[in-house]
Amino acid sequence: MTICINDLSKNMIQATIPHDAKIDYLELNPGGTKLLFRDKRKQLYLYNMKEQKKQSLLNYSKFVSWVPNSDVVVAQNRQNLCVWYSIEEPDKVTMYTIKGDVDTIHRSEGKTEVLVDDGQNTISYNLDEALIEFGAALLYKGLEAAVDILEPLDITPETEANWKTLAKLALEQQNLYVAERCYAALGNMSRADYLRKLNKLIAQEGPDNFRVQAKLAVLEKQFHKAEAILI
Repeated sequence: MTICINDLSKNMIQATIPHDAKIDYLELNPGGTKLLFRDKRKQLYLYNMKEQKKQSLLNYSKFVSWVPNSDVVVAQNRQNLCVWYSIEEPDKVTMYTIKGDVDTIHRSEGKTEVLVDDGQNTISYNLDEALIEFGAALLYKGLEAAVDILEPLDITPETEANWKTLAKLALEQQNLYVAERCYAALGNMSRADYLRKLNKLIAQEGPDNFRVQAKLAVLEKQFHKAEAILI
């Protein structure tokens, strides 16, 4: 009833997660930053390693798995197939009505299928490979590659969640050109315009200029830090 996550290379305990029921499934994502686990009551949870935060994903989960080599989650909730294309936004879930029980997930040659056994036949449900590739691009190819994947796609709840995830990562890594593109795609023109002017200032003065640093602090809502820099 307790999960312990230990980084063996550093001999450090990364997290200790007490729970109130016996756990029957657990699996880390490929990057080792998020943990899925389910208890005997079929309650499904997500644990964010960075934020040290646990939250409920589903009240009843018959099947759950990460899509191979991605941060996409697939779970079955009675007759619903639930897919989280952006697990950074757990409230944004895509649902498909299915008949039968999920058997496995098969991914190869640019195609991802969820195989469902209805008692007589095995039915295949195709997932959106572009949205799955987005997660892999973030992990292995960089932010610009993730932008290239999202740009041709229409704005849907799933792609909107991915743009938000990308914007958050871009700001954390201070890749302000990618952040500007993300907020433009999301329709947040005030923030996109602020970033456009900031990028122009960086090109003129360099990233270490005091005005640049003050504006970055304001962007992060660290107003006292911005005041100290200007003073």
